[in-house]
Amino acid sequence: MQKCIFYLSVCIEAILASGCIAFHDPQTTLLQEAQHIVIVYEKPDNCKMLGEVDGFKKNTWGGLDLKQIKDSAKNDMKNNASAMGADTIFVVSEDKLTSSNEVISGKKNTNDSIFGSRTREEIVKEIHIQGTAYKCKMDNNDFRHKE
Repeated sequence: MQKCIFYLSVCIEAILASGCIAFHDPQTTLLQEAQHIVIVYEKPDNCKMLGEVDGFKKNTWGGLDLKQIKDSAKNDMKNNASAMGADTIFVVSEDKLTSSNEVISGKKNTNDSIFGSRTREEIVKEIHIQGTAYKCKMDNNDFRHKE
C-alpha cells in the first residue's frame, strides 16, 4: 500500500511539475555548408540564377523574439539555398504573421472596476522570407549589403 501511495505521489508531482515547464521553439541552426551564403537586397549582377528559395520560421509557443525568428528564417533560407549550390540570395519579400494581445495593468477600486493602463502587445507568430538563389563570383571589392 505504501508503495502504491509513493508511486501515485511521484506521478502527481511529475504532472504538476510539467505544468511549470515553459515550451519554446528552437532556433533553426545554420548548417556549416550554408555559412558562406550572403543575403543581398539588390539584385546581383553577373550571376547565374539557380531558382526560387524560401525560409520559414513558426513561433508556435511564443518563446522567440523578433530577431531570433528572423535569424531562424534566414538560416532556413540559407540551408535551402545551399542544397541548390548557391552562394548568394536576393531577398524578394518578407512576410510576418502577428497577433496582438491587450495587456491591462492597474488596480481594482472599491466598485470592482479596474483603473490603470491598457497597452497592445504584438507577438510575431511566423516569418516567411522569399528570395532568388544565385551562383556569383564575389570579389573583395563587392559593395553590396551582406548578412
